[in-house]
This record gives sequence, structure tokens and C-alpha cells, in this order.
Amino acid sequence: MEYLLWLQGVRSDFWNVILMYATELVTSPLMYLFVAVLYWCFAKNAAITLALNISIGSMINQTLKNIFCVYRPWVQNPALKPVEAAKETATGYSFPSGHTQLAATEFLSIAAWQRKRKWLVAVCFFMTFLVMFTRNYLGVHTLPDVLASFLIACFVVLVTPKLLEWIEHGKNRDLFVTILVMILSGLTLVYTTLKSYPMDYLPDGRLLVSPKEMITDCYRAAG
Repeated sequence: MEYLLWLQGVRSDFWNVILMYATELVTSPLMYLFVAVLYWCFAKNAAITLALNISIGSMINQTLKNIFCVYRPWVQNPALKPVEAAKETATGYSFPSGHTQLAATEFLSIAAWQRKRKWLVAVCFFMTFLVMFTRNYLGVHTLPDVLASFLIACFVVLVTPKLLEWIEHGKNRDLFVTILVMILSGLTLVYTTLKSYPMDYLPDGRLLVSPKEMITDCYRAAG
């Protein structure tokens, strides 16, 4: 928290705008358009791996959010004042960071695909760490939030290619994995739907975090 408060003290309007654009880039439709263009025009296998990494990472991330139910940094410490524009899109629970998970799975997937191009690998890691930094700078995530998402993304990016290779070298393994994923997703949805959630209210009577919205996000990720 001291780190976030220090960053709050060095903010400026100029950097607030620049880093706000940087943090929202990874959640813009352009990233999903990139996956589609990559699939249809350049490299099907790379696009499939990238799409799987994003999907699996999002499901893990959202499930962990609903399990741990960690409030945002400004709720944990009222002295912290997030950048207002970032606060509008920072809904739900804090741990782990959804923006970081998306950035890390996207850029690390590209780095793994283009690992022979060292300059591009460096750019991908820079963009990943930039987004991680922006989430702290803007005051919407703690350091553990972004580090956990980065580690999850590393795990997913390393495991998914091995899973795809295993599927390709056996009969009906794709069907087995599809059924297994559906079962695991279903069990996750049952758990996140039936579990109890914190019910803390704002002064105006609204829930601090709506369990209904968090459960809906989990269904979206599972889909």
C-alpha cells in the first residue's frame, strides 16, 4: 500500500491520460480483431493458442476473484485516491488483476510464438510490465494483484502449447478435453453461484460489490 501511496504522490495529469490509454488498450476490441486477423490471414495455430490462452486465463482469473473477494485498494485504505477515469472501469473485486491477465496472456503468447525475434519478445515483455505498472499507478490494483495475474498468465502460456500437442497426438483427445473443460467450468459455476459473498454497503445504500455482477462475469468467462 505504501508503494501505491507513493505513486499517488507523483501522478500528473499528463501521465494520467497516457497511462490510462495504455491500460485500456489491452481490453479494446482491437486485440480480439488481432486474433481474428491472425487466424484467417497469417497463422492459424498461433491464433488458436492465443485465443485459448486468453480464454483459460480469463476463466482462472475470474474464478479467483470470486473465491477471494478482495476489495479494491481504495476500500482497503481510504487514503488512496485512484484516478477517477480508471475507477469507472475498475469494477468488482481486485485480486487478481483482469487487465494484467489479458495483457500478459496476449503479449506473452506473441512472445512465445515469435521467440526467435528478440526485439519483438522485448517489446511484448515491455508492454506486459507497462500494463502491470499502470494498474498500480492508477490506484486500482495492488502489487500482489498484478503479480498474481502475471504468474497465472506465465503458467497458462507454458501449459497450453503442451496440451495442444498432446491433443494432436491421440485419437479423440480433443473430445476428452472438451468434455473435461465443460465439466470443470460447470463445477466452477455451481461453486461461484452458491458460495457466500461479502455484503458491505456504501453510504448511499448500494452494495460495495454486487455478487450478482461477479457471478455473471464468471458465467461470461466460462462461456
